[in-house]
Amino acid sequence: MEKENRLLIVIVNRGFADEVIEKSRAAGATGATVLHGRGSAGVGEHFMGMTITPEKEIVIIVLEKELAEAVTKTVMETSGITTAAGGICFSAPVSHVTKQKKNDESKNSPA
Repeated sequence: MEKENRLLIVIVNRGFADEVIEKSRAAGATGATVLHGRGSAGVGEHFMGMTITPEKEIVIIVLEKELAEAVTKTVMETSGITTAAGGICFSAPVSHVTKQKKNDESKNSPA
């Protein structure tokens, strides 16, 4: 039976993705992908009492459902909305994960 997985998405101010990855690994995640983005708010705009920084980093982590809550809690304690990272986090169920096996390079080399 295939394990249930979650897609964890953490959006932080630019420069804080490495902190998110470090904390997520400490909580049991094994890897992440970082995308660079820009929020639609203008520079210096306010939302919920916080100043908006438009340059963002989006950290995407696929992990087993059992780890999702612990990873989220750990990441948000150090990188949440009330910190300099200004992070928000949400997750979604993942219906299918395909893992590519590493092949022996000699088997794939042209003769």
